[in-house]
Amino acid sequence: MGFSHCDLNKKNGKLRICVDYRKLNKATKKDHYPLPFSDQILDEVAGQECYNFADGYSGYNQVRIAEKDQLKTTFTTPWGTFAYRVMPFGLCNAPATFQRLMNRVFEPYIGTFIRVFMDDFCIYGSKLDHLHQMETAFQRLDEAQASLNPTKCVFGCSKGVLLGHVVSRDGIGTDPDKVSKIKDLPFPMNRSKLRSFLGHVGYYRRFIKNFSKIVQPLTQFLKKDVAYEPGNKAHEAFGQLKEALVSSPVLKNPDWSKPFIVYINASDAALGSTLSQKDENGNEHPIYFGSRQMSSAEVNYTVTEKEALAIIFAVKKFRNYLLGQKFIVVTDHQALKYIVNKPNPSGRIARWIILLQEFEFDIIDRPGKKHVNADALSRAYDGLGSSCDDDDFPDAALFSLDTIPSEYIDIWNYLNEFKFPDGDNAKTKRKITQASRPYSILHGALFQIGPDGQYKRAVGRDQGKELLEEFHNGTCGGHFSGQLTARRILDAGYHWPTLFKDCYNYCKTCDICQTHGNRKTSSAPLCPILPLGPFEKWGIDIVGPLPTTSRQNKYIVVATDYLTKWVEARPLKTASMDEVARFIYERIVTRFGCPLEIVTDQGSHFINEVVEALVNKFSIKHRKATTYKPSTNGQVERTNFVLCQILAKDAAL
Repeated sequence: MGFSHCDLNKKNGKLRICVDYRKLNKATKKDHYPLPFSDQILDEVAGQECYNFADGYSGYNQVRIAEKDQLKTTFTTPWGTFAYRVMPFGLCNAPATFQRLMNRVFEPYIGTFIRVFMDDFCIYGSKLDHLHQMETAFQRLDEAQASLNPTKCVFGCSKGVLLGHVVSRDGIGTDPDKVSKIKDLPFPMNRSKLRSFLGHVGYYRRFIKNFSKIVQPLTQFLKKDVAYEPGNKAHEAFGQLKEALVSSPVLKNPDWSKPFIVYINASDAALGSTLSQKDENGNEHPIYFGSRQMSSAEVNYTVTEKEALAIIFAVKKFRNYLLGQKFIVVTDHQALKYIVNKPNPSGRIARWIILLQEFEFDIIDRPGKKHVNADALSRAYDGLGSSCDDDDFPDAALFSLDTIPSEYIDIWNYLNEFKFPDGDNAKTKRKITQASRPYSILHGALFQIGPDGQYKRAVGRDQGKELLEEFHNGTCGGHFSGQLTARRILDAGYHWPTLFKDCYNYCKTCDICQTHGNRKTSSAPLCPILPLGPFEKWGIDIVGPLPTTSRQNKYIVVATDYLTKWVEARPLKTASMDEVARFIYERIVTRFGCPLEIVTDQGSHFINEVVEALVNKFSIKHRKATTYKPSTNGQVERTNFVLCQILAKDAAL
C-alpha cells in the first residue's frame, strides 16, 4: 500500500510530484524546531552596502531520508509503487528539518554576514568584504553538496525584497506590492461596489482619524434616490481613504509572538485576502493586502472551489509570514471547512489539499455581512475582465481547469446553477432539461452516465480527436475498427456526442487501415467450444518465421484460453520443443494452474517426447488439430491473425 499522488506542472514547465501525506503527518511526532524570527533577520540585514539574495534549488529534495524511513514515503502510481530517498514536499516536519540543516551549514557565519530563512539566503556586508563572504558561503554549500537556483539569485545589489520588506542601506521599507492592491483600486463603478469598499474601510475605521468626515462625500451615493454621479469631492475622499489604509497606524509590521489571521474571499471574477493581527488591546490591524483577478478558466469554478482557490492564493502570497506559524483562516463560506478536510478528495481539490500540507491552520466562518475586509478586495475586479497576475500567483498553471466544451455549456449551466440561456423559449428549455438527464457534475467535472450506470468523462470534440488518435494510432492502439476503437474509448471512461461517428470516419481515412484491412466475407454460423471454467482449455500455436528482430527473435509462441480469451505470447529465436515445453510450464502451468487440455497442430515442435512428458506429468490432455485444417484450432488461429495485423501495421509506421 502507498499514499496517493498527483502530478503538477510548475511554471517553468517541469513536473512537481505531490503526495497526500495527511495520514502520515497525523501519525508523525511534530518537530518544533523554531524558524528564525523575521523581525530579527530584517534588523540585522538592514543598513548594509551590498546584498546577495539566493534561493535553494529544490531545497527539500537535497535532504536525504534515512534508509529505514524511506518506506514510510511510499506512494502509488499507475506504473508501480515508489518511495522517496530524499525529503519530499508535503511532510509536516520538512520545514523544521530543512531549517535545522541550513543553520548547521552556515552556523559559524549566521548573524555575521549571512541569514537564512528556509531556502531563502541573504548575504550582506560591505563592498570590500562581499566577494570573500560570497566565496565562503559557496564553499559551505559545496561542502554540504547543496545547490542554488540560478534563476532566483541576485548578486551585488544595493537593495532587495526579503521576507516581505525592502532592505537597503537606508533601512527597512515597505514592499510596494504589499499595499499596491489598495493603492491601485479603481473608483467604484456602481453603488454596489461603493458599498463594498466602504464596508472594507469601515472595518478599520477606529484607526482612521476623522473617518466620518472623510467618508461623508461617498456615503450620500448609497441612497437610492440619489443619482450615482460622483464628483471631485467623492474622488478626493476615495483617495484619502486609500492613503489612510496603507499608512500607520492602520497598516503595521507583524508581531511574531502573536498568531496571524487570514481573511479570504472570492467573488465572481476575483480573489481577495487580508493578513492581519490583533494588538494588545484586541484591535485588528492589517499587515498585507492581496488580490488578483481570476483567469478565464477559474471563472468557471464552483463557488466552493473559488473559495478554496482563495486559500491557496493567500498562503502563497503570505508564505513568509505563515510558514511555521499556526494561523486562522476566516471565510464566509461554511462548506470550506469540510472540503479542506475531505477524506478522499480528487481533482483540483486533492492537489490543493496536498499543497496546504506544509501549513498549520484552523478555518472559521463568519456571516458575509461581517466579512467586508476581504470581500471588497475580491469584488473590486468584478466586471473588469479576467487576467491572471503570475507574479502574485507564480504557479497559477498548477490549478488551471479545462474550460467547459461548447457542446456542454447549456447542460453545465443547467446542472450547476439551474440557468438557461437568455431569451430561450419553453421548447428550448425543455430540450436542455431532457439533454441534461444522462449527465452529472462530480468534483467540478461533467460526466455522462451510461445505460450500464458507468460514469464517462464528458470531453469536447477537439479533445476527443486527440483521444481518438491515441487509441487508434498510439503505442497500444493497434489500428482497430471504428466501432472497436469507440468501445475502447468508452471503456477507458470518456465520451462525447459524436464518438462513434468520429471513430468510423477516422478509421475510414486511415491509410494503414485501408492498406492492411481485410474484406469481410459471409461465414457459416459458429459452434463455439465452451469449457467449464477459465484457463482449463488452451489453444497453442507457433507464428513464424517472421523477419528477424534486433534480438534475433523470429518466432512467436501464442496461447489463448478458450473461455476468457486471455492471450499469452513469447518471442522465440528457434521454434524448438524445449522452448515450447518451457513456455507451457512457465506461462501457463505456473501462472494459471494445470489446464485440463491443450489443443495444438501436429508440428514437430508440439509432437515430441519433451512436450508429451510434460503433459503426462501434469495429467493434461493433448488434443491434436486435423492436418492441413487450421480451423480445428481456430481459437488461437484467430489470435494469430490479429497479432500479425498489429505487427504489420506497426512495422509500416
